[in-house]
Amino acid sequence: MNAARPIRRRPNAATPERRADKSRVTAHLSVVDRTSSPDLATRLGVRRSELDAVANLARRTLLCGGLKAARDLFEGLVELAPTDAHFALGLGLAYDRLGAHEDAHQLYRRAAALDPMDGHADVNRAELFLAHGDRVSAKKLLARGLDRAERSSDLGLADKARALLRNLERKSS
Repeated sequence: MNAARPIRRRPNAATPERRADKSRVTAHLSVVDRTSSPDLATRLGVRRSELDAVANLARRTLLCGGLKAARDLFEGLVELAPTDAHFALGLGLAYDRLGAHEDAHQLYRRAAALDPMDGHADVNRAELFLAHGDRVSAKKLLARGLDRAERSSDLGLADKARALLRNLERKSS
């Protein structure tokens, strides 16, 4: 019979080991973003179905209020697949709900650049601008988000963007 292996606990986010690991990953991601090499998930042999399963878990966790856990899951997904717009969008939403609005802005901007046909990132950024009183920036992003939503036949998002635009126009007159 084999001896039981001790359980290794994942380092807490506040520990120096975790910060050092994150620094190494961040440095790695900056190289991955600038080159055409395969992403980390591909190099590690992680299947798309596995990434999607984790993303579904992260979304459900986020919707149930597990903001920090969802953030951690989406951070892992973004580290594994830095060119996936949906993972960047999910991480942006987690940061948004946690109140880290600047991080959310950056991730929404990244998601919009990675998938120029998806208007979700633009509408989410617009809502952040509205929350901070910047109606001009919000209006531009809502118009772009509406256009992208209509082009991709995302009727729910188009309705939301249209309603927010109408509300902005009503308040400015």
